[in-house]
Amino acid sequence: MTCSQVQETNLSSGVLMFDKIVIGSIILKISRLLLLKRAAYEIYYPNVFELPSSNVDSTDPALAHALA
Repeated sequence: MTCSQVQETNLSSGVLMFDKIVIGSIILKISRLLLLKRAAYEIYYPNVFELPSSNVDSTDPALAHALA
């Protein structure tokens, strides 16, 4: 599904299904997993380990572009 399709679905239904779209990935290289630790001063989930992730912008033509 492209970013614009997700956005159109959200807007056309008349019901806000989500505030934003976030995409994450699992990167495995030589049997290692990359995790990031959030800073202690973060408002949400301080000191929590998470997968690398990013927001999806409306200008991204596809989710794969946001992931890259």
